[in-house]
Amino acid sequence: MKKNNKRRMLLLAIFTSFVLIISGCGERIETEELEEKNIVLSRNLIELDRLQNEDFYLGIKNNYEKEQEFSLVIKCLTDNCENNLVLQTFPSIGIEANKNGAFPMRINALEDAQKSEYQYEFDVMKNDELYGQERLTVVVTGAVEEMKKELVQRIN
Repeated sequence: MKKNNKRRMLLLAIFTSFVLIISGCGERIETEELEEKNIVLSRNLIELDRLQNEDFYLGIKNNYEKEQEFSLVIKCLTDNCENNLVLQTFPSIGIEANKNGAFPMRINALEDAQKSEYQYEFDVMKNDELYGQERLTVVVTGAVEEMKKELVQRIN
């Protein structure tokens, strides 16, 4: 009986070690992929209901750690973004904010926003050339509206 328990414990220890090794490799690969990018968004998918907002951040890599001028071009890749969402951001960006981490942004869903999926593309330009590019998907849901309908139905 004791021998059987020792085998189980040994197998459990080997399995746990194997899982930790595999997960460590996955994290290293993700870190290496991020190191190759010049820009990164803290979130690539945001779900909002109407009248909700969500904060996210844009990080820009600057290897030389000296003052550099970057510019940001934001494009809506889907129809009707401006009638459903408001993106709060900044007109130009530089190294001072990047030294402190990342640039904050906020996405707001308007009161009459249509339930849909919207895509934004963020192009960071340096010396009029593309320095990095990221995409953000914003999904507007109707969760609050559906809850209100359910409550009205329950009351009636």
